[in-house]
Amino acid sequence: MTLGLFFGSFNPIHNGHLIIANILPQLGYVNKTLLIVSPQNPFKGREELAQFHHRLTMCKLATENSQFIDVSDIESKLPLPSYTYQTLRELKKQYPQHKFKIIVGSDSYLTLPLWKNFNELKQYEFLIYQRPNFKVYALFSENHQIVRNTPLLHISATMIRKFIRQNVDISYLVPDSVKNYIISHRLYTP
Repeated sequence: MTLGLFFGSFNPIHNGHLIIANILPQLGYVNKTLLIVSPQNPFKGREELAQFHHRLTMCKLATENSQFIDVSDIESKLPLPSYTYQTLRELKKQYPQHKFKIIVGSDSYLTLPLWKNFNELKQYEFLIYQRPNFKVYALFSENHQIVRNTPLLHISATMIRKFIRQNVDISYLVPDSVKNYIISHRLYTP
């Protein structure tokens, strides 16, 4: 089985994440997408980061009826901050029968040379989906590919957190189950 690994803080998970995660298996790029919830991204601050268990729960709520998406907490069992190469080593140990492809937005892909152990990561196939204002003109490896026919989405977790602070309704940006969880746990409010 080929698993698409979609790493992220998912702070919170939103419909943009879910559309990409859901569509790649249906287009035949992978058999299933695995959302890997990162406790701490080395490139992001922690000041607005909801606790890991909240973000993991929201991902599970958002995907509970999906046949194409699963959720993993593997990085919560690894040293912090979360480095992709460490997670991949652990996944290869646990699931040697699976092939892994890394799903990444064009914005993050452009920072790939800054990732820890970049040369080790080049052996993996990257599936790059377009993000607004981040065009990829050259690939870092011949087995990396830009995914075509995916929507160009202007939804971001940063925007959603800002809307919550401004008391703007986030319906249609996140699944209802995630919206209700955010409200009931008073996440992202001052």
